[in-house]
Amino acid sequence: MMKSQIFQSVQSAETGGGNEAEGQLELGRLLAALQRGKWIILGITALITTAAVARALLSPPTYRASFEILIQPSSAETEVVSSVSDGSANQAQRTVSLQDQVRILTSPGVLEPAVESLLTAYPNLCATVPEDQRQQCGYNLVANQLSVQLIDGKDSRIFRAVYSAGSEALAQYTASTVADAYLDYGLASRQRDIRQALNFLDEKLPEAQARVEALQNQLQNLRQANNLITPEARGGQLTGQISSFSQDYLAVQIELEETLKLAEDLQNQLDNQPQDAAASPQLSNSQRYQSIVQELLALDGAIAEASTLYLDNSPDMEVLQERRQNLLALLAREGAQAQRELLSSLQVLQSREAALASTLNSLNVDVNELASLSREYTDIERERTIATENLIQLRQKQETLELEAAQQELPWDLITPTTIQVQTESVPNNAVLGGLLGLLLGIGAALLRDSLKDTLHTPKDIKRITPVPILGLVPSYELDDSNFHYGMGTPATDLTHTNGDAGAVATVYTNGTAPPRDFTAFQEAFRSLMANIRRVEAGTPIRSIAISSAEAEEGKSVTATYLAKAAAAMGERVLLVDGNLRFPALHQQLQISNSLGFMDVLTTPEALKRSIQKSPGEPNLYILPAGESAIDPSRALTARHIQQFIAKVAAVFDLVVIDTPSILEYADAQLIAAETSGVVLVSNLGQLKSTSLEQALERLWISNTPVLGIVAREESPRQAFQLA
Repeated sequence: MMKSQIFQSVQSAETGGGNEAEGQLELGRLLAALQRGKWIILGITALITTAAVARALLSPPTYRASFEILIQPSSAETEVVSSVSDGSANQAQRTVSLQDQVRILTSPGVLEPAVESLLTAYPNLCATVPEDQRQQCGYNLVANQLSVQLIDGKDSRIFRAVYSAGSEALAQYTASTVADAYLDYGLASRQRDIRQALNFLDEKLPEAQARVEALQNQLQNLRQANNLITPEARGGQLTGQISSFSQDYLAVQIELEETLKLAEDLQNQLDNQPQDAAASPQLSNSQRYQSIVQELLALDGAIAEASTLYLDNSPDMEVLQERRQNLLALLAREGAQAQRELLSSLQVLQSREAALASTLNSLNVDVNELASLSREYTDIERERTIATENLIQLRQKQETLELEAAQQELPWDLITPTTIQVQTESVPNNAVLGGLLGLLLGIGAALLRDSLKDTLHTPKDIKRITPVPILGLVPSYELDDSNFHYGMGTPATDLTHTNGDAGAVATVYTNGTAPPRDFTAFQEAFRSLMANIRRVEAGTPIRSIAISSAEAEEGKSVTATYLAKAAAAMGERVLLVDGNLRFPALHQQLQISNSLGFMDVLTTPEALKRSIQKSPGEPNLYILPAGESAIDPSRALTARHIQQFIAKVAAVFDLVVIDTPSILEYADAQLIAAETSGVVLVSNLGQLKSTSLEQALERLWISNTPVLGIVAREESPRQAFQLA
């Protein structure tokens, strides 16, 4: 895994804690946490259940006296009182009183008669209390043991009152006196409401009467000032006048347009040919004009005849022409007279049109004024009608309330009289409730303990910390000397690169017996692990692997040994190196010589052949112990020495597996792993803390060390082997 991938893993570790803090537990995690805390859950559940059962057995019996009462039943007087309430404020107060009726029924003012009666009947109840505090003591005795609640829904008016006491007589007496106090309070409340309503009516009736009279006077003044009876009658009159004048105005406009047309036609005809003007309607009715036209036509005929006999300048022709000119002058005077008469008619029509337009404008103004006047009249009339109706209703309600005030009928009804019930603690119920409570507390305690431990228990817990792939899950198995070591090693004299047969070597104990089934599964886990590591290869073959862990004692040496053995069994030539130079232990576990080893090879590369030992159990497996050199590991573990070593052994072996110290203890693991193909982290589930894993990944990122993945070791031997 490259630097960017490690950086992502560290970022995921930082955000994973925030997600875990949100408390969104998966079902699997929850069940696993409950399994780990089962003894805490069982202990707390048993303790709480035992306490609940003991309480049920030792508790004395309780006497419960109860009764049911109908509060403010619907009646005629209550509806009248509600209808004359003083506006919205009084209505809101009445609505709230229904919602807070329980508090009212348990208030000192309502329970005071019952408290006084109780203290009189049972003077020993508050005998030790000072005289000035006896009333408060008695109220506390009643109110603390009294329960009042609505029944049959929130809109119901039926209340059930229950009083609990250790004495049957005390419970019976107290409940009865409380019921009487409620009935008396209901009667007093009704009388008080009626008196308030009457006082309200006494204040409102004069105001209502004065309001009606004021509106009547206002309506009368409006009629007198505008000379009308009703706006409807005046409106009808104005509508008729406007309709009549509009018709006259339209007729005048039509006549005026016709006259203008006649005048225009007459002028055109007179300008063109005076004798042709006879065709004009205005001149066709003039007898004088028509006679002159006829005479002119006759003269024109005579002139035409004479023109055949006389010359144009002859005296006879001149006389005829002169006569013709005189007739034309007469025609012109008659046409002008017709024009003057037509113009006079136009002036008359225009004056009439202007008069009609003025009259219509005046009538429209009256209509507009009537609209506002009608609105004002309607508003006053409506207010007067409403005020009159209110006055009548107030007078009727006053008469009804005066009749109701004289009655003494109880408004509240005692539906169910006082009854006594004996209540004892139920052992089965207490046991069940105690068990449920103990179970919930136990589960909470178990989950709290599990979250405070900050321990990784499952592969999913690791995935929440980092996206680094989990290469395999190794089942838990108890190893001993019979199944761990391979026997004493012998020096390897042949280091040539040869491929072994994957099926040539069978896994057997040193005594020749077959391994048990659990150990076989244990070994198969490492075969799967090796196969998964090979799948991680992305273009660059993995030739060297550093095996490390976040903390010590997480099983990295066992993982390195069996991973190397699995790779050798799969036909690869494998070198297992003990890179824990500070505390070497691999030679003890494998029971091989540690005289020469990794330390000697780092300082003296020529010692490589003499230091490597061959495993007799696996022909493809070679072992390089740590060595017993006295050189300081900090001096031997340099980047140059490690690079030279990796390059030399990689040319001979298919895979080099190096067991290194834990990352959080020493920097050796980072120095070695930085020169390999990558590091495999071993995490012991149930032991490793999330903070340790986060710190280890952060250090690997800082050192730019590629991480191939994580090997998780199962917390419980009973877990089934699986890859995560």
